[in-house]
Amino acid sequence: MTVSRVINNKAPIKPETRQRVMQVIRDLDFEPNHIAQSLTGSRSYSIGVIVVDIANPFFAEITAGIETVAWQHNYNVILCNTQEDPMRERQVMRMLEAKQVDGVIVCSTRLPDGDLPTLLQMFPASLLFNRDIAAEDAIVFMLADEAGMVSLVKHLVAGGRRRLGMIAGGSRSRSAQRRLGSFRKIVPDKDPPVERIETAHIRNGFEAAQRLITRRPDLEALVCHNDLAAIGAIQACNTLGKRIPDDIAIVGCDDIPLANLIAPKLTTLRVDRRALGELMVRNLFSHIAGERADRRHVIRHQLVVRESAP
Repeated sequence: MTVSRVINNKAPIKPETRQRVMQVIRDLDFEPNHIAQSLTGSRSYSIGVIVVDIANPFFAEITAGIETVAWQHNYNVILCNTQEDPMRERQVMRMLEAKQVDGVIVCSTRLPDGDLPTLLQMFPASLLFNRDIAAEDAIVFMLADEAGMVSLVKHLVAGGRRRLGMIAGGSRSRSAQRRLGSFRKIVPDKDPPVERIETAHIRNGFEAAQRLITRRPDLEALVCHNDLAAIGAIQACNTLGKRIPDDIAIVGCDDIPLANLIAPKLTTLRVDRRALGELMVRNLFSHIAGERADRRHVIRHQLVVRESAP
């Protein structure tokens, strides 16, 4: 009974007793039988994590944070990559329901507002990242995209740059819509040039920046939806003979590891993605356990000034 309580985190256990039990578990290389646990406790000891693009370092690091905490709680993570396809996302949710996961974390969903609440109700506990929607009992984590964009534009304008363009994210991304809307409201030019890319990767950023700078060679700064697009924009500027930051400044968003390694180093908005993943899954576990917790969380960015826009 004591071993069971330690493994399942049930009832108060003295620290020295827990330590002795855990040492024996390690010595014997013991693994709990999750199938048996699910039969007796109505839990599968697994959660689903749905991301739109696992190749994006932003989501990869969030997932790493989720998995770290899940492992500590003896939970398995079923990672699903939807490739920004709403139909695939819908199918993935039904697959996770069939596997009877205890909860699901959905990152930057591309599903329509009308479909999402019904699909989330299939799960005992759910958490939405970067999609604010009235879904019953779902926990919501939101990036403060508008505030982050304001800080970027104010920084550029304070540096004397007034002719700004933007490489915006895809039309299905609510985060991209919020950032673009905020950009258009705050820039000095009331009709700023914009290029949209459906997938914000380096190659797409390169091509969009080429089009934008060729169309508007007078631009003094480019605001990019994320760091991958910004890195592509830096490459485009090098190809076109534009000096950074002398001729044009480039800024991104997310502060992925590559942002501090390229030349010039990228000015961007930082979010601690691993810590965010850990915080989200802890909130999901509280939800699974039936504990009352805050249902809405807002995550603010930190402006990181580097060489591409000093």
